[in-house]
Amino acid sequence: MEIASEFLYATGLTEKLIESSLDGIIGFDTNYNYTIFNPAMERISGMNYADVIGRNAFEAFPFLIDVGEDEFFKKALQGQPSLSQDRHFIVPETGKTGAYEALYSPLYDKDKRVVGGFAIIREISEWKQTQRALKESELKLLQLNQVTSDAIITCNNIGEILSWNKSAEIIFGYNPGEVTPGRLEAVLPDFKWKPEMQLLRTSDWPERSFRMSGLRKNRSSVPLKVSSSSWRFGSKVFLTLSIRDLTELTRLEHQAEEHRELSEAVLQVHNELGQGLVSVERHSVKPLYINQAYADMVGYTIDELMAMPSLLTLIRADLLPFIEKRVSNRIKSGKETDFTETILVHKKGFHIYVDVAVKDIETSSGLASLCIVRDITHRKISDEALRKSERQFRFIFERARSIVCILDPEGKILNLNPAFEKTLGLSRLDWIGKPFCLLVHPGDTTRLLECFKEASNPNDGCDTKIRLINFKQETVHTEISATVTTEDGKVDTLMFVIRLESLK
Repeated sequence: MEIASEFLYATGLTEKLIESSLDGIIGFDTNYNYTIFNPAMERISGMNYADVIGRNAFEAFPFLIDVGEDEFFKKALQGQPSLSQDRHFIVPETGKTGAYEALYSPLYDKDKRVVGGFAIIREISEWKQTQRALKESELKLLQLNQVTSDAIITCNNIGEILSWNKSAEIIFGYNPGEVTPGRLEAVLPDFKWKPEMQLLRTSDWPERSFRMSGLRKNRSSVPLKVSSSSWRFGSKVFLTLSIRDLTELTRLEHQAEEHRELSEAVLQVHNELGQGLVSVERHSVKPLYINQAYADMVGYTIDELMAMPSLLTLIRADLLPFIEKRVSNRIKSGKETDFTETILVHKKGFHIYVDVAVKDIETSSGLASLCIVRDITHRKISDEALRKSERQFRFIFERARSIVCILDPEGKILNLNPAFEKTLGLSRLDWIGKPFCLLVHPGDTTRLLECFKEASNPNDGCDTKIRLINFKQETVHTEISATVTTEDGKVDTLMFVIRLESLK
């Protein structure tokens, strides 16, 4: 059975998914004019749907050309999926700035002609800021597979397999680089009974598609959609099969009593991004559909989750009354869309922090709620680590007996601790923003600059002796340890720890 696209458009389910997505979704035609601009894109850019839709993307957002994003638009219109990573944006009309990543794909009409493109936009500004503050490794984006994961098998006119790709190895359970199983019947045992095998010996064979069961290496069965076509090389005729694993699609068909399927492209993107996709009864929150990403997130199998009377049982007990009240208020108010943050309990007992977007949808049996769930546990842990690190630094900074002085790359003072006033008798507030070299004895200025240069190498640092001038214009002999922090290979801040050597 082919995917019932007409049914999806009739129910508006794809539109609901786009509207309720936590990530931005855009669509554009062959003239780069926006055809889709969902609510998440409004939040990311600060621009309203009405101000953007129908406008040329590069006129609405000039920065796209500045950062080279137009190349990804062009690739989509050329039929090439592509991934844009670690991009920075600025929208002058709204003042919104930040960073994002985007997955671009082409859009085809029924004749398989490219009629436009679409992109899934994920804002990563908050994550990058947290990672920069903690000085940890840069944010690693979730690695996306190719937009299509079809297996491609080529064989000759007697069914001997000549080549197959990595996706074929994955679908049929063979190890990378393992030799092919020989004949086509080894993985498609029913194919030899197809009349097409006889037609392969003829000169012309039009492309055709059908469903059949495949056989994995471990002898288990896998439902497949197979598209086949023949081609000639000299006097020889060959067969190429494009094979898609329909395991997830078959599960949906069994769960749904009606011929209703979610858009395959949207489901694939959500799974690859690790986002849970759940459909529940509006009042009881009984599960109607659950994708594999959500099951992996909470540690249960899909069958275990589908057997639960309500998915609210996964919410941490102390938060359950609040979520139940929120669900009730949303139903009473008639509000269709809701966004919240809560905590789920994994099957093994640990906690999972999640963002949840809820959108009510119409089904043949009444209203249901579609939920998109994103795991933000790592972000929460990073945020808490940052707060703890800042508290510890502030405690040490304020109570240190040595002078702690933080400078910008130009040598101007950004911050001073209380020991500065106790040691030199000068006001901290008076010296914020002034060059540190004004505190240094003229005879030691050159030594200070050499120390600054030496410390600019993150692997070195610098220790030296410098004479400072106190409020009485007396010389104070000190020992200075200097270190720097860097960003993108450039000096970000310079920190001096100054210990009193002696007063002469």
